[in-house]
Order: sequence, then structure tokens, then C-alpha cells
Amino acid sequence: MGMAHKKLKIFLFLLGLGLIIFGLSSTGCSIRKIGLVRSTFYPKSVAATATPLGEDTAGARFDHAPLDRLLKQFVEQGVVDYAGLATEQDKLDAYIKSLSSTKIDTLGRHAQLAFWINAYNACTLKLMLEHPGVESIKDIPEEERWKAVRWSVAGKQRSLDEIEHDIIRPKYLDARIHFALVCAAHSCPWLRSEAFTGDKLMAQLDDQARDFFARPDNLQWDAEKQRLDISELMDWFRDDFAAKESDLIDALKGWFPAEVQQDIAKASKVRLGYLPYDWGLNGSW
Repeated sequence: MGMAHKKLKIFLFLLGLGLIIFGLSSTGCSIRKIGLVRSTFYPKSVAATATPLGEDTAGARFDHAPLDRLLKQFVEQGVVDYAGLATEQDKLDAYIKSLSSTKIDTLGRHAQLAFWINAYNACTLKLMLEHPGVESIKDIPEEERWKAVRWSVAGKQRSLDEIEHDIIRPKYLDARIHFALVCAAHSCPWLRSEAFTGDKLMAQLDDQARDFFARPDNLQWDAEKQRLDISELMDWFRDDFAAKESDLIDALKGWFPAEVQQDIAKASKVRLGYLPYDWGLNGSW
């Protein structure tokens, strides 16, 4: 009886939440702006910032050449040749193994962030290769995906979620990482055909951002209606880019195509919308 009562309470809570959301939606209130909805269903926030990564610091460099060679060979314009990469899986395994004993604090600040981004992307590639033929990362059982504590990186077993949300986002406070971390989905940023490195990181991140918004599935501008639709990814992590939604366009527009920037500058008021996220595979088998 106790378990049945508990399940009933959970059901009633979810039903009530659903009715609230439906009611607010039907009156024109944006669900995306409801704090309860965002705190419950969206990734946890870190301090809102558009702060750049900042100056580099002195420190060692990490050799990402093995990953760089694989990316150059098997990634073209963001599309991954997973079948080809599978034939060189031992090289990817060796690279991931090299991440294990790294003393992250010995690296310069830019080299640290490049290390974490490459680690996330390489481990995601390995995860996909362990499930050949899947059409989406979401086809992989949930317990094996982002929350699985199984990747030995910088002296500790970690999950992909830990690398992204507990290390990269709060420690480095640079929202451009959302144009660099690739979770194997079509709507992700393009996987770069080279590894990130500390000495090129700033230019690489800006390049990733411009490439992201150059894709019509991530940005659509209707000059007549003065409506801008951008990737849903920007809504999920909007607190990383701006303190409030009304500031989001200003925070992002520097990476938009030049003609879109010019139109927005002349627009009296821009309506903002979000494009649905495509979780289909960012490559082929």
C-alpha cells in the first residue's frame, strides 16, 4: 500500500505540473521562461557569463597528435566516417589511455581546456564505436551514455556529464565550448577535423562558433517578419551566454553571418525562436 501511495503522489505531481505547463502555454506564456520547468528539465546552470577564456598561463602542453590524425582522416565537414574509424579503433583507444594519468594542473590554462574538450569528444567517439550501427546516441541505453562513470581522465574515473557540467562549464567560464563539445548528434556543432590545442584554442573556438551559425539548421533569419530562429542548444544553455533571454541575441550575434548581423542591426525588434534539435547520427556506418 505504501509503495502504491508513493507512486500515486508522483503521478499526481507530474499530472499537476503538466496541467500548469499546458495552462501557461495556452495563455501565451513561454514554457521556456518558467523557472520551475528550466530547473527541472534543463541542464543545471553555472554563473551566467559571456566572459572570454582570458589570457593563457604558462605550463606544459599535451600531445593530441594521435587524435588529430584520426580526425583528419575520418571527419569531413563535421561528418564522421564511423566505419572507417572503427578500423583504427586501437589508435583511438591508445589516445584515450594517454589521457588517464595526465596531471591537469601542470598544463597551461588554454591547454587544459583543449585537453578536456578533446577528451569529451574522443570518449564520445569511442562510445559510438561500442554500439556499431546505431542511428542516434539516444539509441544507446541511458545508463551507458552521459552519466556512466567509466572514462579514466586526468587521474580519475569520470562521466561525460562530469567533464562537461562539473569541470568545463564552471571552471573555464567560456560559453564557446558549446560550439566545440560534440555528442555525436546531427544538431551538435561540427566535429572539427583537427584536435584542439592550447596554442590555437581561441581561434578554434571562434571558428567553431561561426561555423555553427553558418548552418541553416542552426540559424534561420526571416527579414520580413524580423524573426530569428536559432538552435535549441542556445536555449538549453542560454545562462552560459547571457543573464537573461532578452540579452541572448546580443551575446551571440558576433558569430552570425555578416548579412544577418546587418539586418538585425536595422530591425526595430527581433522575435526569437528555437529550432528543434536533431539527435540523428552525425555520420555514417
